[in-house]
Amino acid sequence: MTNHAEFHGHTALQGASAFLVRTQDGRTLAATAKHLLGQNGGVDPEVSVVALDGAIRSWRLFPRTLEDQFVEAGKVAAPGLDDPKLDWLLLTLKDTGKPLPATPLRLRPRPVEVGEDIYLVGCPYIEEPCKQNVYAGKVTARNGHRFRYDVDPPVDLRGFSGAPAIDRAGHVVGVIMLWFQPRKQDEKFLEAGGEDAASVYPRVEPRR
Repeated sequence: MTNHAEFHGHTALQGASAFLVRTQDGRTLAATAKHLLGQNGGVDPEVSVVALDGAIRSWRLFPRTLEDQFVEAGKVAAPGLDDPKLDWLLLTLKDTGKPLPATPLRLRPRPVEVGEDIYLVGCPYIEEPCKQNVYAGKVTARNGHRFRYDVDPPVDLRGFSGAPAIDRAGHVVGVIMLWFQPRKQDEKFLEAGGEDAASVYPRVEPRR
């Protein structure tokens, strides 16, 4: 999915990636990368998470080729997302009564491990008719609650910020963001990065 967000007093966010999350208690949330609320997402001046609820004029999320099949984000969905160490952004969805345009995914509470196979789900900007691609990856390193992985085949990652990385079971292990200088082959990336779903899992899922 992709974003079209308009704000009071800020330029719009148009593009990048997002996805839907289903919590254990049945809520459906929108997920994307927090760094898109600034220069990386074309938003000027940057919107802080603390000010986001009041700044949102409208926020639609939809498959890139199906703009009329959208959901609408409402407000920040979890506490503590203003933590500067986190790049996750989770938003509630307004009840429009329409079918969801994408399948919600589950967050995995356990971080990925080096050597684990994962899959990057998303579409490059250069592939205009793309609805969804899946790229295989293998985790090569970790740094705190972030990880890096090789991508096969190499892909132009422009437009992937905020996309999900999933494991073999289809659970979200991370949100895509580049926290290092990746290896490239011309305009295509040989590796990518992400931030653990485990870093926000306790903020989203109720304790049992």
